[in-house]
Amino acid sequence: MRKFLFNLHWILGITLGTLLAISGVTGGLMAFKPELIAWANGVNEAPEEPTSQRLPAEVIYERVLAQTSEFRLLKLTLYPGRSRYYQAELLRRASGQNAMGSMPQPEMRLVDPYTGEVLGRSSLGASIEATMAWLQKIHEGHWFRPDHILSTPVWTSMSVAAFCLYFVVLSGLYLRWPRGRLARKPSAWLKIDFRLNGRAFLRNLHMVMGTVLLLIYLIVAHTGTFQSTPLKWYGQTVRDILGQPQEDKPPPPPPGGPATTSDVPAIPVNEVIPLFTAARNFTGWQKMVLQLQDNDPVLSGESERMTFRIAIDPVTGDVESSTLRQKTDENSSSFAQMLVERNQDIHEGRIFGIPGVVVMMTAAFSMPVFYVTGWVMYLQRRKRLKSSNRQRKGQEKGIAAKR
Repeated sequence: MRKFLFNLHWILGITLGTLLAISGVTGGLMAFKPELIAWANGVNEAPEEPTSQRLPAEVIYERVLAQTSEFRLLKLTLYPGRSRYYQAELLRRASGQNAMGSMPQPEMRLVDPYTGEVLGRSSLGASIEATMAWLQKIHEGHWFRPDHILSTPVWTSMSVAAFCLYFVVLSGLYLRWPRGRLARKPSAWLKIDFRLNGRAFLRNLHMVMGTVLLLIYLIVAHTGTFQSTPLKWYGQTVRDILGQPQEDKPPPPPPGGPATTSDVPAIPVNEVIPLFTAARNFTGWQKMVLQLQDNDPVLSGESERMTFRIAIDPVTGDVESSTLRQKTDENSSSFAQMLVERNQDIHEGRIFGIPGVVVMMTAAFSMPVFYVTGWVMYLQRRKRLKSSNRQRKGQEKGIAAKR
């Protein structure tokens, strides 16, 4: 068993390690993506003006639509409980791919809560958004144009690499498990021995870092695979185990493109007004989001204790379904629902605030360390085996000559 797991560990490490290292570096660079974009596009905190009041949500919605006729509104995020600029996620109306063969990427704009004015992007903000969009494509495996012969294989390989991270981590734990008296010494698990050098130091560094980051990588493997489209069976299985309903989504987009390029039917403003205002008093909510990206518009919101979600008919604006639940409910079904609904926040560490993001970013940037140290140890081991084989063959020839 130990020999089998050892071979599995290094085979997965040297074959999928490149993809995991790329995924880790790109994920680490995107750790503070929202904060960087908001900072580059302007001050995120909207100044309080005692002489004026923030406009009602329905007025904000109507003014944003009026100012962005060349765009489709994908998402409108409002912060009624905080002094912040609102955010509008826009997609430029385009007829297919651009000159580089990729689909247009969404743009985030800040919205003044007092006037409804959509603020322009700075050149720095545009550059950061473009860079983050490129990193996101690399992170998810959308390396080629959708019609390229390698597009789907690479996209699938990135998902398989995330899933195989399970086996790399668990097999490494088994191989690293100290035996005898070493098992009772925390220093054997958590302390890097800088007195070592060469292959011994690399092995110690590889094992200690793997032990420290083991739980983080298991979380990354689960959350990354859960939201993977090529391995959607994994997400469906987890939902079944947690007793959560399956998502009824439209067919997945081709690699490298946004969810859809067709226009979403406009929701009548007079139908949106009650949806914004009827959710248990709009002023009591800290965040409200109108999602228009798919042909199934959804309005959601959250406060310190409650969250709600309303599905809207895209043609009539009628409410199709609605849910309201307490955040503080700690029963098993609520916890299971949280694991499903906040999978992306768990993946990014945002569920634990800024410290969680920093921890996830550190773990992501550590991925190449395991790749490099693993490769060096593998090459040194091959060299040592070749040398011992030559010695053994030489000894066999000497014995045969004496006979």
